[in-house]
Amino acid sequence: MTSMDFSNVAAPSPVPEAEYVGRISKAVVGVSKAGADKIDVHIKIGEGEHEGRVVFDTISFHDNALMFTKRTLLELKVISEDDMTIELEELPELLVGMDVRFIAKVQESDPAVIDERTGEPYEPRNAVARYLEVL
Repeated sequence: MTSMDFSNVAAPSPVPEAEYVGRISKAVVGVSKAGADKIDVHIKIGEGEHEGRVVFDTISFHDNALMFTKRTLLELKVISEDDMTIELEELPELLVGMDVRFIAKVQESDPAVIDERTGEPYEPRNAVARYLEVL
């Protein structure tokens, strides 16, 4: 049996808030806890000190989020001022493999929201603040 020593392995931590270049490696249609359609997006950082790390984004189709969703879809060039319609099911195929320049932010969790698995508040995590460019 192989023995593994994890004593020198760092705890997971978010990448610093900054501008990054990455590739959308995964986009999955789902439903949020509030019952709204959403797409969970994984962006793998493609260069620099944090190359290989993944930043997550959720594109929400909740009525209260649609203004931000519209901005995101325009930034990603999957809709345009001339054509504002898109089929939700088509988005993952359009997004996966897309190279993007984006700003990552660190999203602090609400201390009142508890992770059911650990009984503790969620750790801070990365999220996309803005998409700057499709490369």
